[in-house]
Amino acid sequence: MLLFILKLEKMEMYPNYEVIDFTQIEDLYLKKQILEWRNDESIRKWMYNSDIISLEQHLSFIDSLKYKKDKVYFLVKRNNEYIGVFYVVDRKDYKGEFGYYLAPKFHQENLSVEFYYNNLLYCFNNLELKELLGHVLKTNKDAYTLNLFFGFEVKEIQKSDLKEFYYMTLTKEKWEENLKNNNKIKYFLELTK
Repeated sequence: MLLFILKLEKMEMYPNYEVIDFTQIEDLYLKKQILEWRNDESIRKWMYNSDIISLEQHLSFIDSLKYKKDKVYFLVKRNNEYIGVFYVVDRKDYKGEFGYYLAPKFHQENLSVEFYYNNLLYCFNNLELKELLGHVLKTNKDAYTLNLFFGFEVKEIQKSDLKEFYYMTLTKEKWEENLKNNNKIKYFLELTK
């Protein structure tokens, strides 16, 4: 347990995790796999844009990321298996809007806390962000609860195209304080080691 607490204080990613920038992915099969996840109903229904995306649109989007400074998308690998995606858009002045999804086959694997922890850690440490912003559909209780669990705060409720979203924020300081003081996070992370 002491080793685990020291690891949290150093705030290091789990050693079995790897983060791959979309712009570094050359394998067409892997790009198609990411698109299949994104278009899966279990993920798509929670997205701001819930339309099905074509392969041509997807490939064009990935290619466009090479020229964008305000967007980064990452494929996450755990124990040499691809498990999900996270991204930061509208990145400016050490702030950005955060989003993520686990591959559908992992939805029942109890990876959410570990996956989310590593994604946030990467955003704050590697991308050097000071604040994350996010929109969560009011009907997405799981994402809302996970955001609150890690310290996000609701700033307002926004409406768009007949959908209502919680607009939430998390600062790096709040994140670090929450990790240090929240025994539930420590417990869940310990379970996944």
